[in-house]
Amino acid sequence: MRLITLTTDWYKNDYYNAAIQGYILGKCPDVKIVEITNSINTFNTSQTAFVIRNSYRFYPAGTIHIISVGSDNSTSGAHLVANCENQYFICADNGILSLALQSAPVKVIKLADDKVSSFPELNNMAAAACAIHAGSELDELGQPVQEMATFTPLRPLVDKNVITGNVIYIDSFDNVITNISKKLFEKTGNGKKYAIYVNSNHYKIEKLNSGYNETTPGELLALFNAANLLEIAINKGRVASLLSLDTNSKIRIKFKE
Repeated sequence: MRLITLTTDWYKNDYYNAAIQGYILGKCPDVKIVEITNSINTFNTSQTAFVIRNSYRFYPAGTIHIISVGSDNSTSGAHLVANCENQYFICADNGILSLALQSAPVKVIKLADDKVSSFPELNNMAAAACAIHAGSELDELGQPVQEMATFTPLRPLVDKNVITGNVIYIDSFDNVITNISKKLFEKTGNGKKYAIYVNSNHYKIEKLNSGYNETTPGELLALFNAANLLEIAINKGRVASLLSLDTNSKIRIKFKE
């Protein structure tokens, strides 16, 4: 059974969810619809890209992903379909794909039948998903594009023995995930002792956990998560709220000489 996934910034009780799922099932009754999330912050393309980037690789080949964030506000007014790693991604030409995909797409096309609509997810994107499911080749759906809107990812800064990174995602437990990778940490630190400073010099962590429960409840902790990114948390607490952290808050790691 083929999967069609939905990633949206709609509220769960919005009729959009029911309408698009009904449309897809009406055209493709043999597919399974999976909601990756409908809790993206409104118009937040970077949050969307983070969720897609860290989830799509677990889906089977042939999965079709409809990404509905900023769908009526692309830089070119176009909607794209990309074939990448044997999966399909349908979204606006608004830069999401440049952050979400872990490798370059095999092909990207601009939908030819791209109607101006207040509900492009239904009239354009869901229709394209059903056409792909029915066996249409991408060349039948539109023209290949050589360029699409891109974002430059926010990267950590390295200055000798200091890494300065940023919070890029806050999960449902209020844990904060940074753009500091395990690979960068190990390369820069090279086995040296370190201190992790959260938002200021007042909050300091001097060890890395393997799991959350290695610290006592209420204690600040750091670990590299399943995405191999540095995560800051409080065991059984909500670190973002308690320490007033948000996306772009600074996290610094100082390695000792």
